[in-house]
Amino acid sequence: MPVQLSSLWVLTAFLGLALTPAWGADPTGHAREEAERVLLRTVCKSPALRESLVKETIENRGEDRRASAIWDTDTACAQVDLPTIPVHDTADPADSATHTDWVYDARWSPDGNMVVTAGRDGTVRIWDVATGKTLRVIDIARLPPLSRPRHGVFVRAARFIGDGSAIIVTADHHPVRIFEVASGEPIAEVPYTHNDKSTDIPPRIEATKSGLVILAGRGSDIVVYDTKSKSERYRLPHSPNHLPVTAVFEPAGVFATTRPGRNSGRDRSVFVQVRKLDSGELLWEGEAHGNFSADAMAFSQDGKDLAVTVEGKAFVFSLSENRLAQTILLYPSFGHQNVLFTADGSRLVAGRRHPELWDIATARRVHHFGPFSDLVHSVDISPDGKYLLTSHIGSDARIWEVDTGIFFRRLGRDVYPAR
Repeated sequence: MPVQLSSLWVLTAFLGLALTPAWGADPTGHAREEAERVLLRTVCKSPALRESLVKETIENRGEDRRASAIWDTDTACAQVDLPTIPVHDTADPADSATHTDWVYDARWSPDGNMVVTAGRDGTVRIWDVATGKTLRVIDIARLPPLSRPRHGVFVRAARFIGDGSAIIVTADHHPVRIFEVASGEPIAEVPYTHNDKSTDIPPRIEATKSGLVILAGRGSDIVVYDTKSKSERYRLPHSPNHLPVTAVFEPAGVFATTRPGRNSGRDRSVFVQVRKLDSGELLWEGEAHGNFSADAMAFSQDGKDLAVTVEGKAFVFSLSENRLAQTILLYPSFGHQNVLFTADGSRLVAGRRHPELWDIATARRVHHFGPFSDLVHSVDISPDGKYLLTSHIGSDARIWEVDTGIFFRRLGRDVYPAR
């Protein structure tokens, strides 16, 4: 096979170009992935071929893509020999034992024994972490919607609330609902009204052990709702055309959110605010530059630091010292980046196409989590701090060892591999 064709195929698979080689029928995508990996190993060993990949990207996407083309090529080569098969693979191979489309959200239970996942296939699944098997499936599509869906029922988020005996779920065209874990039945609805009547996407949510829920929709008020008293605590006025990002640190009774900052030419920024959880009172405000909205936000586990991702960068604020402590370049161009702190607060997990571990002090990447390049939708650290849970454009959820990057367990099957 000519080298030029090989390099184009590798560029397609790992760097996201539109052309795709035909691998035949392979429902799991493993044969396609391995064939691409064989080609990539050849390219990675040759500086000349690596440079040709960069050149092809620039020719297809423009000179302004040079930095990201180099970055993507280096990343693909760093990932090429990482295993695609976990230590503990799918526990149940039955077609009924997995999501069948993207997994939008995956979260640990408070005790770390269960995981809840939200899927584009219209279902929520609760998993037993020890066995990797499904404990319960909740079919959101069987419940009455708020309006007639224009597409399938996409379940956007699912989180454990309180002691873990209930979960809160959001889905397109559906009310925000609370379900009992033991039975899988709905037990309550959380009222939320969008200011923007044209949207059918539900609000983003954060949930606490005390039963509070923070709801934030695009161009809509931020609502703090008490699920125990079934009443709204308070709301914060909305910013038009803005999708707020939120994070909560319950031990200190605070939460963080964002509002638009500067928006003049290249001078763009987002304001990051820390507020009292019980009242919404503003306690602190910082500014992160790059865009007038943020992608994600997280507190460290001791609550002393706050990380915000904006336009390919992570901004780490020291709340105790009231300053910007570090800026980490996660990717040289725009793109949504998830973020969270490791248990000791010295590192960040951030992800766009796949999760990566970053050392905060040096602003350097420690390792990649897997060889996948299929967009990571969510990241969550286990209560004991040892494991990372991720969801993707793929129908499986994945559990990783934080310190080693080992692919530890797969929940479900990847029957919907990234294209």
